[in-house]
Amino acid sequence: MRRGWFRESFGWIADDFLRLLAQLSKSESWVFIAIAGVFGGIAYFAFQFALKMDFMMRLRHMGGTACLEIGNIGVALLFFGTVFFALTMTMVFGEFAHYLDYKRRNAHGHARAAARLCAGWGAFAIVIGLAMVVFLQSRCL
Repeated sequence: MRRGWFRESFGWIADDFLRLLAQLSKSESWVFIAIAGVFGGIAYFAFQFALKMDFMMRLRHMGGTACLEIGNIGVALLFFGTVFFALTMTMVFGEFAHYLDYKRRNAHGHARAAARLCAGWGAFAIVIGLAMVVFLQSRCL
């Protein structure tokens, strides 16, 4: 039986959705989504406090709270903290990809080491991110 023109032209969309649903049934996908959600939440709260401290927002009375000024050292710490947070996030996603690759190849020793590195870098990234959020929150009244 001949397939219809709609199925021939747009059948790949349905196939992609079926593959997406099959991928979401794997626990690794949910772990990846959870990691991205935690990092996204930390970045959201840090960005929210950073906007409250922005000079132009306060000048135009668009900031909802009064925040103290950050000196040069504080700005430098926030800058380097943001850079290291981004780098450690990249390391977490890279080690998670290594873990999935080693698990697929049945290299259990390497997979275990990659999982430990992923957890270690993840903890370090969370500590850096939360330290930035706490620092920014402590400057706002």
